[in-house]
Amino acid sequence: MTAIIGADGKMGVWLRDHLTKLGHTIVSYDDRKGDNLSVLREVDMVIVSVPVSKTAEVIRNVLRHMRKGAMIVEIASLKNGIHREMVEAAENGFNALSVHPLFGPSVKALRDKTVAVIPVVDPIMESSWATELFPGASFVEVDPEKHDRLMVHVLSLHAKRNQQKDSRCNFLIEPNHFILRALFLCGGLNGNSDVVVLCRTPDAVNYFQGAQ
Repeated sequence: MTAIIGADGKMGVWLRDHLTKLGHTIVSYDDRKGDNLSVLREVDMVIVSVPVSKTAEVIRNVLRHMRKGAMIVEIASLKNGIHREMVEAAENGFNALSVHPLFGPSVKALRDKTVAVIPVVDPIMESSWATELFPGASFVEVDPEKHDRLMVHVLSLHAKRNQQKDSRCNFLIEPNHFILRALFLCGGLNGNSDVVVLCRTPDAVNYFQGAQ
């Protein structure tokens, strides 16, 4: 049984539908609705799908009620302050998986979609877990610092280009800041005017592995 924290959010709804199709039994937990914490002791996996600013706190809270050996998964689009919580979770006997799906909740199929895996303890095992959760997607391994540098760069370019109304590219970022199919960097990290397309296989893999 899998619990989703934030199951009523856009990405939470997507996860619920997606995992149900994979055969998971899904329960939702929301303390604002007075949901019983006891459900967290019964599940095999808890997925945290809440705003980035609340993710670390939610992880700490739910771990107090989970049984050791269960899996905690977080999907935040920034990892600063969150990754440390996941490392501590692993040290305390939980299976910890930190990922960032590089697509938004409008996605219908995972073909040509990419998921970033941010290693916590065991990159090989964690990539295997991610593959089970997102079958059909491509995966790229990236450390939390590089991940956040890239995301800050992408989001700052998004804001800058929108202000300049640059006609050379379009930025497709949902209001919740999950990346959609592609983010277009005009000039980007390469210092030229070429358009670099992220989040489409194999471009996302090459970009994450090659960016400095």
